[in-house]
Order: sequence, then C-alpha cells, then structure tokens
Amino acid sequence: MILRLPNRNHAFSLVEVVLAVGIFAFVAVALIGLFSFGLKLNRESVDEMEATALAQAMLNARKAAPTNSLPNCALPRLDQAAEILPSSPVYISADGSSQPSATDARFGLVYRIAPRSSPSSVSSVYLCLFWPSAAGANKAQGRCELISTVALP
Repeated sequence: MILRLPNRNHAFSLVEVVLAVGIFAFVAVALIGLFSFGLKLNRESVDEMEATALAQAMLNARKAAPTNSLPNCALPRLDQAAEILPSSPVYISADGSSQPSATDARFGLVYRIAPRSSPSSVSSVYLCLFWPSAAGANKAQGRCELISTVALP
C-alpha cells in the first residue's frame, strides 16, 4: 500500500497576483488624492484662522484706544466726523504692520468706519481681510469679515 502525502505546493496564480496589485494601486491612488485634498483644506483653515486672529487683534487694539494714534496699526482713529472708506486696500503683514505694496504683504485689508452717532457715541467698524493680498478683495482666495461697534470716550 502506497501512502500519498498531500500536495503542499500551493501558490498564487499570475492572474491573482495581477488582480491584487491592481486593487492595491487603485486604493493607493485614491488615498493619495485624499491626502492632497486634506493638505489643501488644512492650509485654507490655517489661513482663515490667521486672518481671523489678526482682524480680532486689530479691532481689539482699536477698541482699547479708539481715539489715539497707534504705531503699526492699519486702522485710523475712530473719532473722525466723516465716514472713512479708503479707495484702495491697505496691505498688512502677518503681524499686523502696514506694508507698502501687495508683494510684501500677507493680507489685504478693506475697512469702513462709520462716524459716531451723536447720542450714543458709538462708531461702527467693518473689517475685511483677504488673501492673497495681490488678488484684490473681489478675486481673493479667502476672506475674513468682522463687523463691530466701538464705544468712544
């Protein structure tokens, strides 16, 4: 009587290997696409957070001293008698200081300051930070807008 040992030479066929490599490649391409989308979304989020923090800091500085001239503050004094609406954007760096041109700046700033209303002595401030600064407010990649009122002394 002859005993036969089970055949232990199991292997993958060429079709199975090609199919597995194809599935792996498809999944890898999808994951790389998601990764690049995630990086873009992260960058946009960082830009928006920086702009929001900068706009809030500028507004808080102006609220703390509404009638004083502040060095490196892009916003003018708030005790003006007429509405302030600059004809062109103000260019500012990431730390909030004014820059001479859009090429040196991180953000562009457009603002509108309504004059104080007589009985309440409150001035209305509208800020719009946009980026990149060279794009202009209407064609910007992103923008952050704040509206606030500031009590005047």
